Amino acid sequence: MAIDITEELNKIREEVKRKAEFEEFVKQSEIDEVFIEARDVGI
Repeated sequence: MAIDITEELNKIREEVKRKAEFEEFVKQSEIDEVFIEARDVGI
């Protein structure tokens, strides 16, 4: 039983970690997009 709980917690931790990394990637992509648009406009 304890092993099952540990495995489930590890799966949840991995999922949370992946989601956080993905959100960070999306945020960075949005920032990059703003800089590219600003450069194209000539700022």
